[in-house]
Amino acid sequence: IAFKNILTATRLGEPVVEILRSKKRDNSDYHLEITMSPVTLPFEKDKKYYLGILKDVTEQQLTAQLLIEAKQKAEESTQMKSSFLASMSHEIRTPMNGVMCMLEFLKESNLDAQQLNYISIAQNSAESLLSIINDILDFSKVEAGKLEIESTDFYLTDMLDGFINSMAHQAHSKRLELILDASAIGQQVVIGDPGRLRQIMTNLVSNAIKFTERGEIVIR
Repeated sequence: IAFKNILTATRLGEPVVEILRSKKRDNSDYHLEITMSPVTLPFEKDKKYYLGILKDVTEQQLTAQLLIEAKQKAEESTQMKSSFLASMSHEIRTPMNGVMCMLEFLKESNLDAQQLNYISIAQNSAESLLSIINDILDFSKVEAGKLEIESTDFYLTDMLDGFINSMAHQAHSKRLELILDASAIGQQVVIGDPGRLRQIMTNLVSNAIKFTERGEIVIR
């Protein structure tokens, strides 16, 4: 291809730069960069001449190839990591949900005020950890091309009620009122991904709680 490009350029009287690859006596590769530029001699204007410069670029070419191979290996490693985390999403989330469920059951048992406080702290920490796990897993799924959006029937008000209950402690710990106004929705079935919707709501409301010093937060 390089020689074909050189011949085409010289026929058209255009400059050309190509890399020529060949073998040494020890069968190792070497690369030559050829730069050819058309020139006109003042005393022979009716003839075409080319100024050619040859440069050994073997080291640069080998370095470039090594960089390409390193990049490919890094991408393959990232893909393997993402695929692993994406496939482990259920296995990682399940025990965390179990911990949170058991903490809720424990909270409803006969505990004194100090023990209830300890449970609340543990629940807060578990919810924060689950949120981080969800973000990591979702990012890995996106990288691996395995992120799937569900399409299922669910009652939006039921999902929002459960969501409000899970966020109430975080708001109350800052002496904030968390209010849900779902009067415009009613008890209607919607189609979508309740898990993703809950995740979006969690991000928005968590930020609202974080940046609100006093008063109330209304979800309408």
